[in-house]
Amino acid sequence: MARQDGPAETMTGQSRMQLEQLHSKRQAIEALGLKFGAKRIRVFGSVARGEENDRSDIAFLVCFPRGYDLFTQRLPLTEELSLLLNRAVEVVPEHKLSRVHRTPRQAGNQGAACTSPRSFHASTPGARVPPVFRESTPTA
Repeated sequence: MARQDGPAETMTGQSRMQLEQLHSKRQAIEALGLKFGAKRIRVFGSVARGEENDRSDIAFLVCFPRGYDLFTQRLPLTEELSLLLNRAVEVVPEHKLSRVHRTPRQAGNQGAACTSPRSFHASTPGARVPPVFRESTPTA
């Protein structure tokens, strides 16, 4: 009997390809993050879980400094990432995550300015956000 690729197998291949495309643009993504003051850029949501479809956006979890500006940092970063990736993008600051989606240590630091290096849970409780993009340290 010939093997047929079902929807789950096709989606896995598409997901792998999506993550590979993101990895291939890693330097450009990190450069945009630095341009707008964002650190620790990570993919989460359906793309990270391998469950995205053609209509899915790419969700990034980022660390902005305290007092960041929505109009000069977060929104322009979202727009430029969308242009770079030719796909809808959502940029979510770490401090905006619900306590339900944080590790116990992070839940106690809700107001902290991106102090914890640990991964956050994905949008499904119990799933971890893969460190697709690790924190970049600017070189002097």
